[in-house]
This record gives sequence, C-alpha cells and structure tokens, in this order.
Amino acid sequence: MVKGSLLYLTIVWIFYDAWYPLLLLPGFLFFYTRQWERGCFRKKEEAFCKQFQDGMKALAAALCAGYSAENALRETEKDLELIYESDSRIRKEFRYMEHQMNMNIPVDIILQEFARRIPQEDVKAFVSVFVVSGKAGGDSIAIVQDTIKVLCGKMEIRQEIKTLITAKQMEFRVMTVVPFGIILYMRLAFSEFMGVLYGNALGVSVMSICLGVYLAAWKLGKQMVEIEV
Repeated sequence: MVKGSLLYLTIVWIFYDAWYPLLLLPGFLFFYTRQWERGCFRKKEEAFCKQFQDGMKALAAALCAGYSAENALRETEKDLELIYESDSRIRKEFRYMEHQMNMNIPVDIILQEFARRIPQEDVKAFVSVFVVSGKAGGDSIAIVQDTIKVLCGKMEIRQEIKTLITAKQMEFRVMTVVPFGIILYMRLAFSEFMGVLYGNALGVSVMSICLGVYLAAWKLGKQMVEIEV
C-alpha cells in the first residue's frame, strides 16, 4: 500500500501537479494491490513448478528402483528433504500425503486431493495418468515414467523460455521508467516551458492523453514479456 501510494503521488505530481487526482487514489491502490498479488502468486507458482519437477524426477527414480506407489512417495519425500527446506511447499505437501498414507488412505484418493489443492495443469495431468494407469493395469510404471518425462520436458522448455526473455523483461522495466525520467527532467530543467501543461484544461487533457498512451503501452509490453507455455 505504501509503495503504491508513493507511485501514485509521483504520477500525479509529474503529470498534473494538482490535488484533485488524489481523489482517485483508492481506486489506484485497489488496482495496484491486485497486480502485486498476481505477481506474487505467479512467482510462487513458478517456484512450486520447479519443486514439483524435482519431486516427479525423484518419484520416477523410486518407481524405477522397484518401489510400490506408496513407498515411492515416501522415498520421494526423503529425497526432497535433501534439496528443499522443511517449510517449502513441496515438502509440506509430501509430508501431508505421507501422513494420509499412515492413516491408511488409498494412494489414488491422496493424489486426487493433492491435485485439487494444487490448481496446476501439470499436477492434474500427472495425477490423472497415475490414477488411471494404476486402475487399468499393464505396465503402469512405464506409463507413469513416460508421463513424468514429458511433463519434465515441458517444464524445462518453460524454464528456457523464461531465461531467454529475462533480458527483455529487464529492458521492459527500464522502458517503463524512461517516460517519467524524461518528463521529470523537462520539469526541472525547463520549468517555464512545461508550466503551460499544468493548471489549465488544455494541459490536463494533453497530459491525460500522454498518460493513457503510456498505460496502454505498459499493458501491451507486460503481455508481451509474460509468456505462458
């Protein structure tokens, strides 16, 4: 809230230099906090995606070693203990699943509940294949391993794309600051020249149009650098 308020005050001072736009501060803070919340959610989901990838690899190794589904999940939790801290999301999930197994709950139900708790496409796909292959019979271990291989490949591609666009995302952040820097420089260096844009209806209209164009460009740029696989 403090960060959003400071940002809005800066925008109002640079573009309008008046008090009446402050009436829109609550609306801006609502929008800003929603964007901030989505950004935090996206970061957490990306972190869990990497954790889940490591978990599936450990599970595939356990199944390949001949463990049953229940014991494979227990071995996966032990392997994850060497990689992630106890408060990480993947560790919490596997500890909870191990607790459910200790309560004699079937693995199918445990995994289905896991998929309901984690609303991710990869998790749902893995659980669906795991449950169906176990009921259908046949070489279920090979089917699950192939599924894990495909999902891990998809996650690796997603990570490669993220690495490739990291530089572009940094350029985008710089470009979002440049217009403010230019206007601020003009205000400080050529205050009399910029003075005609403040305190009158025509100036407010011009600055509002400029701000609208800037926001549209920001929205378009944000969509371009946020690629989902």
